Amino acid sequence: MTATDLRFRSKIDGWIITATVLPILIGLYPAWRAATEGHIWAPLVVFTPVALIGWGISSTSYTVTAHELDVRCMWLRELIPLNSIHSLRPSRSPLSAPALSLDRIELVHATGRTRVSPRDREGFVAILSRHNPSIAVHGFESREAVSYTHLTLPTKA
Repeated sequence: MTATDLRFRSKIDGWIITATVLPILIGLYPAWRAATEGHIWAPLVVFTPVALIGWGISSTSYTVTAHELDVRCMWLRELIPLNSIHSLRPSRSPLSAPALSLDRIELVHATGRTRVSPRDREGFVAILSRHNPSIAVHGFESREAVSYTHLTLPTKA
């Protein structure tokens, strides 16, 4: 990652936090009891998912470089050339995606479709559109109406 790269963090829906944290909280007391009785496996069963959830939340991001969009979630990584992106549109698809929210953007590109959920949706769309003006943008505010002067386009090397 260079100084000119723009990183967008994933938006996180509250229901995702509730659906993942609540079962873990329910399992904490039994895990603590089992650990005090010498059963070390019980805390591992509870805390391994906690670590994985934390890793997923902290690692899900979308970085726009000079030539590509780098989509990351845990050990998964997808590099999408910016010039291969055909269109962007809002999506609420519940299909599996490197996104922590159902407030998503579907990118149609040369090798398929990718759904992402950047916190700053308008900024994300604006920077991709600015880099590749041929991207068809559906269902978002017009490109001219969006003013993101604080976002700088990565320069091509």
